[in-house]
Amino acid sequence: MLTWIEIDTGAARHNIDAFRGILPAETALMVVVKANAYGHGLEVYAPIAAERADWLGVNALDKRWRFARSGFKNPWPF
Repeated sequence: MLTWIEIDTGAARHNIDAFRGILPAETALMVVVKANAYGHGLEVYAPIAAERADWLGVNALDKRWRFARSGFKNPWPF
């Protein structure tokens, strides 16, 4: 049996926007993207998070460097 996952990018955007919507305007939002975006694929999820979050959080420096080489400009929490 084959398994796969389909990412609803619209739902991902909606979920991040929903979090942003309940925060005070002056509050920064960090989206944590780790372990291959929890199996969803960094290439799919990270750009969505980057366009909506003030910060991206990662679990290891190698992910941070990978994002930096990919052109992500979000500030990093270290």
